[in-house]
Amino acid sequence: MTECTVTCRDCSEPPKVWRWLCVDCAEEQLARHRADTGHQPHLHVAAEVTLDDIRRDMTAARRVMLRKAGPWPGW
Repeated sequence: MTECTVTCRDCSEPPKVWRWLCVDCAEEQLARHRADTGHQPHLHVAAEVTLDDIRRDMTAARRVMLRKAGPWPGW
């Protein structure tokens, strides 16, 4: 299965990322975002999911969970 990501580093820190399973949908997202914002997003297409992809997704999920949890008691 193909994994496609459109990443815009101009939007925020961490970068805004859209994930798609369809190259055509990812290309439409890229074009739409470029037209709406003037930003220069990047399209990455991976035919196979790699260990780096899994690590990236796990790190991103950890950040989201920590952000939702809020500060730890005593900090």
